[in-house]
This record gives sequence, C-alpha cells and structure tokens, in this order.
Amino acid sequence: MVDASNVTIKNLSFTCKDDISGTVFELSETVNNTAFYNISYEDSIDWEFLYVPDNEGYITVDNLYSNSTYAVLDITSVGATINNCDFNYVYNDYGIRLSYWETIDHYYITNCSFDNCTGNPSAERSPIFSDYAFKTTIDNCTFIHCEGGITTDMIYSTTISNSTFIDALYSGIYMVDSHNNVIYNNTFINCTKGIETHSTFANSIYNLNITRNNFTDCDYGLRLVEVDNSIVYNNYFSNNIINANATDPVNLKWNTTKQLGTNIIGGEYLGGNYWDDYLGEDTNGDGLGDTLLPYNCSGNITSGGDYLPLTEVGEGYTTTIRTAGIDYFVWLGQNTSAYSVTAEMNTSATITWNTGEFIAIWNESGTWSEPGAAFARNGTWYEYHVWNGSGYNWSIHTYDVVKVYITDDTGDITVNMTANGDINYASSHTVYLTNTTDNRGGNFTGYTDNAQTTLSSIATATSMASGEALWYWNETNYDWDGYVVGFGGTDATVHEDDVVFTKVEATRTWTIGGK
Repeated sequence: MVDASNVTIKNLSFTCKDDISGTVFELSETVNNTAFYNISYEDSIDWEFLYVPDNEGYITVDNLYSNSTYAVLDITSVGATINNCDFNYVYNDYGIRLSYWETIDHYYITNCSFDNCTGNPSAERSPIFSDYAFKTTIDNCTFIHCEGGITTDMIYSTTISNSTFIDALYSGIYMVDSHNNVIYNNTFINCTKGIETHSTFANSIYNLNITRNNFTDCDYGLRLVEVDNSIVYNNYFSNNIINANATDPVNLKWNTTKQLGTNIIGGEYLGGNYWDDYLGEDTNGDGLGDTLLPYNCSGNITSGGDYLPLTEVGEGYTTTIRTAGIDYFVWLGQNTSAYSVTAEMNTSATITWNTGEFIAIWNESGTWSEPGAAFARNGTWYEYHVWNGSGYNWSIHTYDVVKVYITDDTGDITVNMTANGDINYASSHTVYLTNTTDNRGGNFTGYTDNAQTTLSSIATATSMASGEALWYWNETNYDWDGYVVGFGGTDATVHEDDVVFTKVEATRTWTIGGK
C-alpha cells in the first residue's frame, strides 16, 4: 500500500510467483501525484500490478512492460496518463481498466501496444476497459491478435484516435450505452467487427462521431444498434463481408453536407464515405456519387443511408444526347479522338451510323495537329463520318463543344466520359471569345460552372458591346435561344454543361467557374 503523495517509482523489474495472488501496488484514496517509470512486470498469473480505488490524485504510468496473464492497471482516480506501455498476453482480463471518479480531470492513454490479449468484450474483458469514465483520450495505440480491443460502458466525452486494430476476434471497439464520443482516424483490419455498439435501453448510444477510419477485410466494418443523433462520414470501407450494418437507428447520418476539404481518398470534397461496393456513378466529376442513392449496403443500413458516397477522384461524367437530329454537348472527358467518342456513345445503345450522319468539333483554337495546313483554321466544324470512316478523326480536348447529327430516332443515348486527371474541374478556367477572318466572331463554348446564369449576365461578365449576341442550345426544343446586347431577346437561363454560342466584334475574356 502506498500512503504518501508525490511518490515516483522507477527502474524496477518484477517477477511474481505463480502460487500466490495479490496486488503489487495499491494506492490509498488520499495519495496525490504518483508516478511509475520504466517498469518491467512479468510472469504473473494472479497478480495485479496497480490497483487505485477512488483516488483523489493524478497517476502517471510511463514505459511499462507487462507480460502478465492477469489484470495490470485498475485505476479510479482524478486523472491519469498512461504512455509508452507494452502489454503482452493478458489472459481473459483487462490490461487497463479506467473507472469514474466524481472530480475527474482527464484520462490519457497514448502510444501503448497490446499483443495476444484475450477476453470477450461483452463480458467486460478487453485490453482497455473503460466504464463510467469520461474525458478520456486513447491515441496512437495498437491492438494485434487480441480477442477485443477497447470496451466502453457508459462513457462520455471520449476520443479514440490514430489507433490500429488487427485480427480482433470479437470487436476492435465495443461501445455500450455511451454518448458524446469521437472515433477518428483508426484502422481496422481483419476484425470480426470493426466497431460495434450495444444498447441496454432504447437509443442509449448518441452523439457518436465516426470519421476518417479505415475498415478493411472485416466481417463487419460497422455493427451499430440503436444509435441516435450520430454521424458516420469520411470513412473507407474495402473488402469487408458487410461494410456496415445499422438497425433501429434514430437520426443516424451517413454523410455531412458537401463542403470543400480533402476526403479520405484524396478528393476535394467532404460528403459521405467510400464504399467499395457502391455501384452508382459520379456524373459531374466532383468525386461524390450522383446515382443509386442513398447507398444502404444492400439493405443492411435499415433507415436512410449515404447520400454523398465518395468516388475515385475524376471517375467520370455522363451526358445525354438525342438520336433524332442535331445536338450539341460539352466534352468533359480525357483528351481523345472523334472515333473514341463515338465508341463511348455505343456503350449505352447500339447506334446505326447512316450516310450523312457525323460527329464534329468546332475548331476555335487554331492549334490542331491534323495533316495539312488547311486544317489549322479557326471557325470550322471538323466532321468525322462514322459510317465509312471518312472525314477526320480529329483530336478532342476537355471542355470542347461537340456537335452530333444522328437520325436513328431511337430515343436518347448516354455518352460516358472518363475524367481528365490533369484537370481540376472544381477550379475556374478562362476562354477567349475571338473574332478572326475564319470564325467571323463565332465561338462555341461549354458553360461548366455549377451555378446557373443568364445570357445577359454572361454578356456583362465578358464586357460584350452593344450589338454583340449570345445564344444557348435549348435541350427542350433543340433550338437556339438568342439575346442581343443593347436590343434584348430571350435572356435564357444557362445551366451547368449547356452550350453557348457567341458573336463578338473584338476578343472577350470569359472566366467560367468550377463544377
């Protein structure tokens, strides 16, 4: 029994006899500021190293090595720091147990490792067991080949972060009846369940934030029961049998609002989670899924789901065109060729390219690589005739305007576009509206800003003069709606990825916002 305050115990090695049991150190309730440094504790079967019941002081344990089969640290105190400790083969018990004390300051467990520890978390046996404790930080710890990892029961205001759980037979983290907790930036590999919650009364898990964790090769990444008013976002789920299972949730969100910020797979927006079995598509290139929403893990998420699932950055875009005449669209894919574009059209429907039909690009840059000087001109539609391969299999670049003429009249078709990894679609880009002897002031431009505008607003933004004009391709009636500066006309609303045609007398600069 330690009865004195401000005691430091260091540089000791203990080997306990197998035929007796007991506690190596026990602190009385009134002892303050006790520290243990550089301790080796081995070969114990029924010995507990440190027992601290209802202590009013602060406990520090630093650089403890334990090869004990019994409970090692059992602490109920005002606060404690446990750092740089190594726990091996704790058998069917806890390595560290933290309990509530009425004037608790904070518990810190950092840079600790647990290897080959056994014990069922549901039976309150884990390498770390925290019950009725709050203000706890568990950071940068490793749990390898343990039956469990961290078990919490009625804990509050706790953060578990930057830790690794490998080969957990039961659960990496098992949380019971707890609230106001954060589980952040942890890795779970080959666990039966990465994180599991349990409620002994209705919705007793609430205000739980699970973010930026990696779940790989687990039976269940998440197994959540009766979780209330909580959020799961910016996590990575890969090669799990079931990525997530959530039953009887109340206001459990699987995504935050779309916002700028680097997500867990390197994308530019925060939203939901990365799911390796999400089958939807990112149609606008922002790295967030736009189809097959919400993601609900094949029904394992019983209410709601992820409305902003993360997709690989630059995964792709799609657009729809008609097969009953002229149509225009903005090419948002990688730099490619006319023939390759037609191949992307045929992925959604079989097109019979008839005589006279074509796909074409407006050459307004004058920097083309087609053979012959005649093709290095502005203001020319370069046609490629698919039915016989005539014309020119021209180059097409990201943001170019494409014109198609198809007469099958078999309904709309989808054009798939693999995003250009060299383009930051979220950033603005600048185009120049020119007037040359070749184009006579005519320019076709794709409006790729995610905020809609009007023709008159474009005229103002580009400082167009009176008499200069704009048209936009109306995909409802497949015709051009026009507006003349200073005279009026149809001041049409222009949406993201609409095609705009301008006639200018002098060069105008147009900065188009990002997607």
